[in-house]
Amino acid sequence: MEYVDGETIDRWCAHTRPSLRQLSSIFASVCSAVAYAHEQGILHRDIKPQNIMITADNQPKLLDFGIAVQDRQTSITADGLSPMTPAYAAPERLRGGPVTQAADIYSLALVFLKLICGKTPKPGGLSPERLLQQAGAQRLKADLPALFHCLVTALDEESAKRPSVEQFRQSLLDDRGAGSPPHLNTLQNRKHAPAVSSTATTDASPAEHAETCLIPAGPFLMGSVPEATTPRCETPQHEIHLPAFYMARYPVTNAQYAVFLKANKDRAGKNAWLLHGAPADRLDHPVTDVSWYDADAYCRWLSDISGRRYRLPGEAEWEKAAGGLDGRRYPWGSQWDPSLCFQGNSTTAVSRFQEGPFGCCQMAGHIQEWTNTRWGNDPIQCDYPYPYRADDGRETQTAAFHIHRGGAFRDPQERIGCRTRGWSHPNGTFNWRGFRVLREA
Repeated sequence: MEYVDGETIDRWCAHTRPSLRQLSSIFASVCSAVAYAHEQGILHRDIKPQNIMITADNQPKLLDFGIAVQDRQTSITADGLSPMTPAYAAPERLRGGPVTQAADIYSLALVFLKLICGKTPKPGGLSPERLLQQAGAQRLKADLPALFHCLVTALDEESAKRPSVEQFRQSLLDDRGAGSPPHLNTLQNRKHAPAVSSTATTDASPAEHAETCLIPAGPFLMGSVPEATTPRCETPQHEIHLPAFYMARYPVTNAQYAVFLKANKDRAGKNAWLLHGAPADRLDHPVTDVSWYDADAYCRWLSDISGRRYRLPGEAEWEKAAGGLDGRRYPWGSQWDPSLCFQGNSTTAVSRFQEGPFGCCQMAGHIQEWTNTRWGNDPIQCDYPYPYRADDGRETQTAAFHIHRGGAFRDPQERIGCRTRGWSHPNGTFNWRGFRVLREA
């Protein structure tokens, strides 16, 4: 196995600050490596920034062919539950369908968007043009039309319509000489654009803002391995299977909740101030001071006006969306990093911090988030311990203390993370607790 002395391409971009022209040249070499693998009948299946290293002499190296498979049937391999990184996986892979060369091409397009715009779009049934808009790549359409068109086709929901790797590579080289291409840094200035614009009004339907991330069907590790400092209610760690669902990328914001309150004034409570309009600088902050009953009422209302089934996530669904498949402690990995979550005296914009493994943002250390799951009737003794079972009564809609997840800006480090369980009376309202919605697939 070759040892590669270098750094991942996303870290290289962060400190090198290349122009889009320079990055396109580097990425064209990555495409050449993928094209060569395809010519040998090999599919990579896990193309992501962490698997592309840049050496000291600025040469890219594509890594982790350990999960690659030999393509023996015209580039089609049964996928099942094969290894992948969902944030960069083609939609057919998330559905458990067959994997083809086109799946690698889709991943290449998502990685390139991540590098030039600072974030990856989340498919969720959106058109390729909408995905590019979501990533902040609109300028490419006018400045680099060939590249824009190739990205559109590479992100097509139908794998048969995607270009070959060589066509994608050639589009990078064709537009490299175009006049006045947008600089990489200019595109990345959109990295922390708020989910709800600071100039947004509270008149738009919240269904328009309920941006969701697909969480694929399959198993994941839930809970914690017993250790001396691990709360007993978070153990043991165990594998459970969940069907596919869509989780809101962000918690419900003040702007979204204000629309709900206009139609449900009896739910105003501590949030009556939103009836008069939220301050422009807080529209994209998460709504707080909502009870479990308020959050449940919002989901029912959103279902009614959208024609889709929204609800509060169960705690198993919440944990999978936050931590992915491998039982990690934090959305970003297993090690504490205070720079990757928000702690302070109040809330901040919901899009301020990075995405988790499936694209959901701020699922650790911003606000505690209500779930549908019951703790039980006794605030001391949990009526529904692990292992988790969805059919034992914990997900029924009856009065009880309910689980909240994630930890808040006010909580100590040990109470922040994907596996942390808290509970509260359903009528409880606090300025560090809110919620996000789940849409059933």
